Amino acid sequence: MPEAGEHVGGYSVVGEIGRGTTSLILEVSAGSDDPLAMKLLAAGLAADPATRERFERGIRAQREVAGSGVVPVLDAGDDPERGPWLTMPLFAGGNLADRIREGGLTPAGLVEILEPVAEGLDRAHQDGVVHRDVKPSNVLIDPDGRGSLADFGLARGEGDQSQTLAGTVVGTLACVSPEVVQGNSATAASDRYGFAAILVEGLTGQSVFPRSSDAAVLYAHAQLPPPSVSARRDSLPAGLDGIFERGLSKDPGQRPATCSELLVQVRSAFGPDIDSAPALESSRLPATDDRTLEPEARSGDGPGDRGRRPRAAGVLAGFGAILLAGLLVFAILRNGDSGSTSEAAPPVSDGLVALGSDLPSEGVESVDCRGREAGPNSPSCSVLQTALPGSRLLVPSKGAVHAWSVRGAAGELALQVIRRRDGQYFQLFRSQVTLVPDHNVHTFPVELAVEAGDMVALAVSPDTDIGVIPDVPGARTDRFFGPIGPETRPDLGPGTGFDSEVLLRVEYEPGGVPEPPEQIFGAEAAGLADGKVVASSDTSLPDGRKVEVHLTEFEDRVWVDLYLGAVRQSRIEVPDLQAGGEVVEFKAFEAPGSPSQLNVGWINPGMERPIEHYFGLSGSALEFYS
Repeated sequence: MPEAGEHVGGYSVVGEIGRGTTSLILEVSAGSDDPLAMKLLAAGLAADPATRERFERGIRAQREVAGSGVVPVLDAGDDPERGPWLTMPLFAGGNLADRIREGGLTPAGLVEILEPVAEGLDRAHQDGVVHRDVKPSNVLIDPDGRGSLADFGLARGEGDQSQTLAGTVVGTLACVSPEVVQGNSATAASDRYGFAAILVEGLTGQSVFPRSSDAAVLYAHAQLPPPSVSARRDSLPAGLDGIFERGLSKDPGQRPATCSELLVQVRSAFGPDIDSAPALESSRLPATDDRTLEPEARSGDGPGDRGRRPRAAGVLAGFGAILLAGLLVFAILRNGDSGSTSEAAPPVSDGLVALGSDLPSEGVESVDCRGREAGPNSPSCSVLQTALPGSRLLVPSKGAVHAWSVRGAAGELALQVIRRRDGQYFQLFRSQVTLVPDHNVHTFPVELAVEAGDMVALAVSPDTDIGVIPDVPGARTDRFFGPIGPETRPDLGPGTGFDSEVLLRVEYEPGGVPEPPEQIFGAEAAGLADGKVVASSDTSLPDGRKVEVHLTEFEDRVWVDLYLGAVRQSRIEVPDLQAGGEVVEFKAFEAPGSPSQLNVGWINPGMERPIEHYFGLSGSALEFYS
């Protein structure tokens, strides 16, 4: 990364604003009083012809549609050391995704932000340009509360499919249109679907289809009706539901003819009350899913992310396998015979200890996170059993979890390891998200390290059933509706209608250790040949030293290289990953009270769901967590 004071393209670097998997956003100065933002490719990617061409095409498209509602390109060039770059204004108001997460956004404020964006998109469509990545984080806000659309890196003329690989889907997961999911070309109507998705998110605080796996989101966009926004938030007028049925129609021809027309309809649904309509409260639910579907890694978020470290957006290909998996699995989930739970629970493996429920078959009910029947408006949550008479819930000693089982569940679940310290909760590890096909007993292998006192919880996706035995004397649960972290407390605890036995059993090995992947250290690591860097990230260690990590393809395998200064300290294989896949997430970050960490998400070629792994970082090595 360019350091403060370094010059790129004649501009002096002030500092980093944000980054994605392929690009950096820097604050730069040209000697004037007005700060600027510079976007350039991440280290090593300027040499990739396809990535360079996409970056440069985005600059051309953004200039072609210049005007109100589009972030202006002030300058652009090609630095001999850093590659292509562009400069643009630094938007002090941040981006719309952050504004939604922070709360306080009123419907009137949302409409005011999006009015110029609608005009800019309509103008681009009149000129034959399709943006193809309309989403909240690409809407940057000026100090006057007016929005502008950024990041035309995926844009191209309507009908132009050059450089798009067969079998790939282009766009961002939360906002991708049904026709694109089904393998058709993106059109202006696809952008209008994304614009409607922005409005839903801005009004409710949630994306149209919040799901934890790519297959589930794609299936929902392609097959499920849009949710009722008035059911999500009862202060919203019921008239909005019909507007978004049309704005998010599966048939592109049924959508409004322009983004401005859709915005007028939304304003009309509120009528004169729009100026007094209440603001969206701050929500700890993830507001949007920025995973991106495109043939190559996408650029980072725009220059409205000053002072933040945005989640690394990623990529997803192999559409056919993903959609097919989603269609098959969810057809089973919602249409199959899943009422029987009579089969016996499998015995606990030799040498392992059971934590949690013994999975009884009588009295089972299947409910969502709020104790109701699961449906399109069911939220995600984490369910933690805090008391269950006669059952062990706390991990008694250091060891490893090797399997987990559920009964009465159907949908997408993951196993979480939770630690409570000084009254605060921390999520340590999480398994891969698993699709549970029906309400019978299902067991899933896993390798998670645990310590004495740790607890296990279920991470529950939207529209997912949890199996419970209701009203068990002495049973208690905590439910978290959002990420678990040191600043969070359970949203709903004992006495809130969920004092049930959660049908989750974990098999734990005292003293067990998850088998670590291959790792090369020290001088041997420093002397290794370089591979193909597909993503990079950096962070600080607890002692203040800076480390950088690269996700590297080498000899048909995928590795993480750890650098301290300019010297490679170690190279560790990332289990299960195959070269030629796609990045979903690659982010190093500080973890207060614990070692710094690295999250890796990846889609193997031809596969339908991400593989997620977690590592601890030191100055000399990586520790594999899960």
